[in-house]
Formats: sequence, structure tokens, C-alpha cells
Amino acid sequence: MSRDRMRDFQARVARCATCFGPGGVTVPRFPEIGEHRPPVLILGEQPDREVSLATGRNDLDNVGDPAIERLRMFLEKAPLGPEDVYYTTSVLCLPQNAAHRPRRPSAREVKACTMHVQFLLSYLSPRLIVPLGHTAIQSIQWIFKDWTELRQFILNYDIGNVLERKGLSVYPLYHPSRFTLKSRPENRQIRDWQRIPMLLKSMGVRAAR
Repeated sequence: MSRDRMRDFQARVARCATCFGPGGVTVPRFPEIGEHRPPVLILGEQPDREVSLATGRNDLDNVGDPAIERLRMFLEKAPLGPEDVYYTTSVLCLPQNAAHRPRRPSAREVKACTMHVQFLLSYLSPRLIVPLGHTAIQSIQWIFKDWTELRQFILNYDIGNVLERKGLSVYPLYHPSRFTLKSRPENRQIRDWQRIPMLLKSMGVRAAR
């Protein structure tokens, strides 16, 4: 995606009035897409409410976001490099009204943003989608609403399962928040991420690292 096209897309997201009305959102900058399209799309939850507002970014270089820092550690342990992954979130904006921020995105907001996420998916054409946590899984379930196995996926019970259909694989993992460590210890989450290069190899894709 050219820089101009990415700017146009970002402006389109910023004009979206579905959830908070005209001019009611801030859209932190997400990564540009060059000629090389990474084989893995990592789908998070939403931009960090404090860090992304301060930095204006929503990417893997968003220093100060604890979840992103843990995610970078997981990628290093995998190992996966910048050429392998593209990171975005299920909800791309933050409401300008601070009263709406201290919570997870609602189901309505996630569903409304699927048209933007689907645009990125159609352009990137990833081989593997890694939704992080329940919100991201919900987003992918809405995008692929006729995929029965995906629709029935429950993270707490089905973690570790890889879903495959028509050349696309979906590998849901826990969100890299410190709170998920109670449900799945860090060493097990690291092993989850270390499966990804093997999954790519099985698809005929070699990880850059």
C-alpha cells in the first residue's frame, strides 16, 4: 500500500462516525505497508488509551505500552522479525471523550470496525492471522461469519488449536497483558509463539529470522 493510499485509509477511519459521532475519535498512526507483505497478521485489541494518545502511534514500536513490550519479547523468543509480521488492532480508534476510554471496546464498536480491519486483510492477504484475546477473536469471527469452526472457538478451552480454511490459518492466542499470565503462564505463552515459525514452514513460508 503506497504512503498516499495509507494516508487516505487512515483519514477514512478518522472520519468514521459509527460509534462516537462526527469528529468523535482519535486515530493513532498504524504501520505503513510496503511492497513486501508480511505473512503474519497480528490482531490486537485497541490502541493503548494513554501511550497511543501520547505518541500518536499504534504499532510494535509504541514504547511505553506494557502489552506491546511483552509482545515484542514473545516475537523475539519465537523468533519472528519485522519482515514476518504486521500488527494492527480490532478497533483502530480511541474516543476523544475520555469518559468512554477506561474500558474494553464494546461488541458494537468491534463489529463496526471490522470493515476497516477487513480492508487491511484484503490488501495484506496474510497466510496466518494471530488474534490476541477475546476482542480480536470476536472481530475475526465477524469477518469470517460463515466459518463454523472459528465461530465456535473459545480461547480458554481451544488455545493452541490452529484453524485452517482455503489457504488461510487462524491461530488465536492470549492477549499479551500481564492479566493473562494468571490464565496461561509466560513460559507457556512463549511456547505458543514459538510454534509460529513451524506453522509458516508447513505453509511453505520461511520466517525471516
